[in-house]
Amino acid sequence: MKEKIKGKINKKSILVVLGLMVVGGLFFLTKIKGTDSENYYTVEKKDIDLVIESRGFVQSDENAELYFKIIDRITEVYVDEGDWVRKGDPLVALSSYSTNLDIKYAKDTRDVALLEKDLFVEKYQNDVDEVGGNDEYQIQLRTYDEKASKAESQYQKALINTSDTVLTAPFDGNVSKVMVEKGELSSLTRPAIEIQNIGILSVYANVSEVDIEYVNIDDKVEVMFDAFPDKKYIGKVTKINPAAQIVQGIAYYRVTVVPEAVPETLKVGMNADIDIQAESKKDVVTLPLYIINDLRVDTGEITLATNEGTKNVRVKLGLRSYSEAEILEGVNEGDKVVYLQ
Repeated sequence: MKEKIKGKINKKSILVVLGLMVVGGLFFLTKIKGTDSENYYTVEKKDIDLVIESRGFVQSDENAELYFKIIDRITEVYVDEGDWVRKGDPLVALSSYSTNLDIKYAKDTRDVALLEKDLFVEKYQNDVDEVGGNDEYQIQLRTYDEKASKAESQYQKALINTSDTVLTAPFDGNVSKVMVEKGELSSLTRPAIEIQNIGILSVYANVSEVDIEYVNIDDKVEVMFDAFPDKKYIGKVTKINPAAQIVQGIAYYRVTVVPEAVPETLKVGMNADIDIQAESKKDVVTLPLYIINDLRVDTGEITLATNEGTKNVRVKLGLRSYSEAEILEGVNEGDKVVYLQ
């Protein structure tokens, strides 16, 4: 008898538990469903900033690759990578020793002519009679001038004759690359020397065709160098290259950023993250991007709450940041937008 009662109690308990589980499950599912359909965002006005992010690298703003104009044997490489050179210093020469000797001879002749003239003028200033008086001085001075002028002309001619055989520094700077060796042939298509003025450093970055329209000269930029991660440096956009570089079918435009200050140990070739403060608008209607559906270049779709229920509305987009967009048409401040989380 006891066994029968116990069995009945167990069956009843099981049925009660199952019933509670079903009711609880339905309540749980209903709650989830209600949560998904009852997320509202109130449209508001706020400031929106377009910040264009990119990767860049440090480069000298004054740099040059030097090419030979003729093919000949390289006989002298006067510099090593890292050397400091002044404008006009010889860097690499082809097999033209006789021409180089001509330059030296012409330069020495010019210098001697100028020295002789200076000594004659000094002699006149000390004793007019020693040079034969004023008239004689004027005659001899013209002779010295003609001699010095002729020597200068010969020197300049010698320089022109060797311009194709000797590469010289176009400005003061550091030799960043030496791409030739003594004894090899020069090339018309491969640079022999690269020189940079490392006293003027910039950050070069590539900006895509989608974002470049928002970038302007003098835009403020934040620069974070990989080698100095604990500090941000402020700079501005100084150049925008109008010619595109195509990478995997996408056009990119080189933007030059000049920081106001840089670390003393900054080196050419170092990498950096840059944030270009491209555009800003104050007190405009905005929406977060995560509640805009079917997002396109200048439009999107939202679900608008109305007195009758909800309706899908196409909105026109303006300025867009990485997290939100300006809404030009479709909703107004105070409207409720329904979204699923």
